[in-house]
Amino acid sequence: MIHPSTTHTSADFSNPIAADDYLAYLYDGSLEGLLCAIFDSYERHEIPCDVYTAKNAQPRLGQVFHEVKTDITRALRVRQRLIDICGSDIYNAIRAASLSEEPNTGSVCVRFARYALDKNKARWKNPQARRFNASHALASPEAAPLLDLERYVMNERHYMMQFLRFEELEGGIWFARCHPKASVVPLLMDYFSARFNTQALIIYDERHKLAGVYEGNWISRQPFLPAGTALPGSPELHTPSKSASNKPSSIAELQPKATQHQAQAHSIDQLRPFTKKGQFDKPSSKLPHWYLVKSDHIQLPNRTENEESMRDAWKRFYRSVSIDERFHPELRRQFMPMRFWDDLTEFQLD
Repeated sequence: MIHPSTTHTSADFSNPIAADDYLAYLYDGSLEGLLCAIFDSYERHEIPCDVYTAKNAQPRLGQVFHEVKTDITRALRVRQRLIDICGSDIYNAIRAASLSEEPNTGSVCVRFARYALDKNKARWKNPQARRFNASHALASPEAAPLLDLERYVMNERHYMMQFLRFEELEGGIWFARCHPKASVVPLLMDYFSARFNTQALIIYDERHKLAGVYEGNWISRQPFLPAGTALPGSPELHTPSKSASNKPSSIAELQPKATQHQAQAHSIDQLRPFTKKGQFDKPSSKLPHWYLVKSDHIQLPNRTENEESMRDAWKRFYRSVSIDERFHPELRRQFMPMRFWDDLTEFQLD
């Protein structure tokens, strides 16, 4: 059951009514949708008991749903408000926690955002007032669950930074496949794009069907997209006609997209990238140097000859440094969980 929406022009962030046990918000699962849920909570002067995605919706008996409409303008306003009032650390925590797969992720993030904003109410009218850092309130029932989610997601990101294995494909593309328990590809792209510099790379999360694409800094390189993926600026899949005879056979077959640079990135974190200090750069109309693509599958070209020889060399190195007398399988599973083994070059059969 969808709660009838009301029309408002702005959210005044005034004192809302008490939490409604029979009210739930339904959003699309994106960070933008989550920020719009925070906006709607203030605009409608209500606190939802639950905030679900369509995938995790488990309505209680008699519960009423309000469907949150994702609006990039509203999402940007909420993000800027959180940064100005509560600080970038609070927004970073919400951003990271929103990538968790836990069913209560939306509810935890909305409650924490309201808690942080309400605790800094003095800064709404006086930006010079002392700031309360809600992330330090470890005993708070609003802060503790979010900090747990943030810690879990950041740990998963750290695992990916250790265990991603890239392979060189024909066309000068470096590709890595992963299966994280949280959708951490957006948190990995800044790190790996900086390390690869001018090298084009793709990190594909098979579990969440999400790819991070970095085209490098080669000005002469035409942008490329795999068949059946979304163009920057649109979260929907751009699927070629089944009857098309010129369907690309691999990701190395480039598709010109001259007009796509005028499109708007569909992730708000790509509109204004983070700096190394966790702050935001000045707003820019340029597209970021990397972007996200939703795709159920991805077609890859063959590995290069050099890649095959390097894979063999890496496997020989891994075996040569092993000390059979000190083999400790339990300790290896502790530091290198078995769920990552299928994606590690050194564990794959010759």
